[in-house]
Amino acid sequence: MNKIRDTIARFMYGRYGVDELNNFLMVLALVLNFVGLFNRGNRGGSILSSISLFLFVFLIFRMFSKDVGKRSAENRKFLDSTKPLRNRLFVFKMQWKDRKTHRYVKCENCGTYNRVPKNLGKIKIRCNRCKHEFIKRV
Repeated sequence: MNKIRDTIARFMYGRYGVDELNNFLMVLALVLNFVGLFNRGNRGGSILSSISLFLFVFLIFRMFSKDVGKRSAENRKFLDSTKPLRNRLFVFKMQWKDRKTHRYVKCENCGTYNRVPKNLGKIKIRCNRCKHEFIKRV
């Protein structure tokens, strides 16, 4: 088993590998392929399957590419463009996790979410980022 792992490691040496953009492309390709399976009878299914195949080929190209600088720049651009969405999903995740004990209140000044204990009535909240103070009922 170690021999196989070492062979793969030697092959991947100097190649880019997997990153967040590749993970997104993989999930998107799988979803499109799955949706395309249910639309086989019409033209839309074959188009979705073709797009899915293109995405698989593109992500394999990115994974085995030796131009690490370009692949890294593509990943950085993807991460920068999806940052607001990823931050919002992170806040939703934290709100769900702390739903019984805390609330997340958006700062009126800078828009940052601040975590405050629940059921305290009206409280004065000081933003962790911009230090703006405001009063909210929690």
